[in-house]
Amino acid sequence: LDLTVYYLAEEETEVSLAENVRIRTVPPAFGTNRIPFLRNGAGDTDLAGYNPSLAKYLPEHDVLHATSSFAFAKTAQLIAQRHSQPLVSSIHTDVSKFAEVYAGEVLEKLVGQGVLSRWLIEAIHVPEISARNLARARDRILRASDRILVSNEHDQRHVLDFMPPSKVSLLRRGVDKILFSPAKRDRAWLERTYGVPVDMPVALFAGRVDESKRVLTVARAARLLSEGGHRLHVVVAGEGSAKDQLEAILGKHLTLTGSVSQEELARLMASADLFVFPSESETVGNVVIEARASGLPVVLTTVATTARLLSSPGVDGLLAADRSPDAYAATMAPLVDDPELRRRIGRNARHGIETSWPDWSDVVAEDLLPVWRAAF
Repeated sequence: LDLTVYYLAEEETEVSLAENVRIRTVPPAFGTNRIPFLRNGAGDTDLAGYNPSLAKYLPEHDVLHATSSFAFAKTAQLIAQRHSQPLVSSIHTDVSKFAEVYAGEVLEKLVGQGVLSRWLIEAIHVPEISARNLARARDRILRASDRILVSNEHDQRHVLDFMPPSKVSLLRRGVDKILFSPAKRDRAWLERTYGVPVDMPVALFAGRVDESKRVLTVARAARLLSEGGHRLHVVVAGEGSAKDQLEAILGKHLTLTGSVSQEELARLMASADLFVFPSESETVGNVVIEARASGLPVVLTTVATTARLLSSPGVDGLLAADRSPDAYAATMAPLVDDPELRRRIGRNARHGIETSWPDWSDVVAEDLLPVWRAAF
């Protein structure tokens, strides 16, 4: 296998990870960073229907694999058709939920949070229209694909409406069980690096710091716990537009790390006491798997696909009864107050990862390579 992975960046670069593996970055043809009200703290995207910087490279490959609904995927679709190359697609995000969140944010940036934005959102349903449009764009790419990889039953049912079962297969998520490990726990490092008190239970969130991941639910639940007399500190790892709101809700009980490397994320996870992830837009939830591998009890919601990552809710993780901050606070409280409960659930989570979860090498060998070979 010779693998090239393409990312969006300000300029073209190439980084070699091994003789047969490299990362190439290419600039957007028309990036959201050019439009002030579309800028997003978690990163920009390319609004163009075609990216010529990417297109010039793609004909050199035997198989193209698209992972999104935006310019890179559209470009891959066009090049694959032009050069008779096989196109594989995989679904990684609930694009409809993302579109609803971001469309609402864009409207509020444009016209404020007054009557007009509420009318556009509640009466005209602009976010829902945006969601449907993006879902249709994604489906056009999926329909043009030779093979499709899915990660949950919902996506599988959707693509089987237009793709024969022989062309649809499962893409699991692996985890580096050595990198993400309870052995990385170091509360002294956490205090030294981020000023987090050693004697305070720490709840961790990692991901986009905006409402696409429902990070404010974590803050509001933690605020309820603090007001109820529970001692808790929240660490949020990632970038996004909700930082100011988080600080307003939690004040001194919050640490914002910004973007971190995988190595630092592994140390943060092992050094925290619980992982709270209310996001409902995941197809799987890599960070949840990494937190479990790190020996953390995770708090999720029953209405998200991440709930299926628990083999035995209550034993290897906890599920909030609904999506409200009150439900999350009630679910988090026993973990915040009981160190032994945290350790027991965390041990069970790690045991489940060790005994039944694939490494990334398994995913490449068993899920990806057979599909790429069949397409080729």
